[in-house]
Amino acid sequence: MISKTDINYRMPVLRLLHGAQRQGVSLDRVLAAAGIEKDIASQSAREVDSIQFVALLMHIQSALGDEFYGLATRKLKKGSIAMMTDIALHSKNLEGALQGIHRFIELVTDDFEVNLSQNDREARLELVQRNQYTDPGFFLSDYLLFYLHRLCSWLIGYLIPVSAIHFKGPAGDGSDHFIDLLSPPWIPDNEKSSMTFNIKYLSMPVVRNSIEWLQHVDNIRGGMFSWPKNNSWVTNKAKSVIIQSLESKQYSPTLDEVAQSLAMSSQTLRRRLQEENNSFQLLTDRLRCDLAIEALYIQQLSIEKVSELLGFSEARSFSRAFKKWTGIPPTEYLRRAGDSNS
Repeated sequence: MISKTDINYRMPVLRLLHGAQRQGVSLDRVLAAAGIEKDIASQSAREVDSIQFVALLMHIQSALGDEFYGLATRKLKKGSIAMMTDIALHSKNLEGALQGIHRFIELVTDDFEVNLSQNDREARLELVQRNQYTDPGFFLSDYLLFYLHRLCSWLIGYLIPVSAIHFKGPAGDGSDHFIDLLSPPWIPDNEKSSMTFNIKYLSMPVVRNSIEWLQHVDNIRGGMFSWPKNNSWVTNKAKSVIIQSLESKQYSPTLDEVAQSLAMSSQTLRRRLQEENNSFQLLTDRLRCDLAIEALYIQQLSIEKVSELLGFSEARSFSRAFKKWTGIPPTEYLRRAGDSNS
């Protein structure tokens, strides 16, 4: 089966609008703000693209102060998804990330459960939606299952193949669902929505960081869904080794050391990275830069401490490297960051 790469967002928009309408939001206003024509329910209405859809999500979320878009019995406060993602980012592997997501959802809402089960061969991620009367179109079950798949794939840097999908909603009427993008034909009318995938992905390390997440969110707001496309396998494995060394040993490994960890020669690693439009030096510099910015700006560590964490012999060496990566020294970066927040 050839997987779909995009959908017409018209029907998802109609399912999404139920929550805004239920909460008394002017549909004409939020549709106009997103650049969508107000007669969207008409069969002759123009197609809705990803940029318009993301804009509508943001306008409804802003109007309601609710990351469930008015489709649950209680609001999910703004910032909840970001906090959930932050928990996942600080996990060692995908299994730990999903366990963190499960615990977080359990704390913040009674409308959903996110559960992980597994056997010897497969893992199953379940999304339990209660109180269906608030979301008759099953928008949240559809959108959140797709979102969790893409988030998990982004965390490990590899688009996870899905072997089976069960959906709480009714059989498809020919209109587009987000779960259509997960490839397998989905099975309708289940007690809960779920996706099944190979258990091996649970042990894959989380290779992203907070800076990459902020960049990713900016891309999504611009309608650019920059999810992994499975063309950076060696890059992500090398990235995992470098991150682990920096975090556990405060040491930046050499090309030879990373190649040895990946059971390949240095020449092979260099060639495979080139095939993925990357290089070892570029990868190492990008990682150290991202980790440095996260430590300086988000964790608010001192320049001396960040220098030590990233394996530099002295703060001056780190400052020179930081200027090479960003164009400005760390003291100037922190000053500008402070000015932008004042």
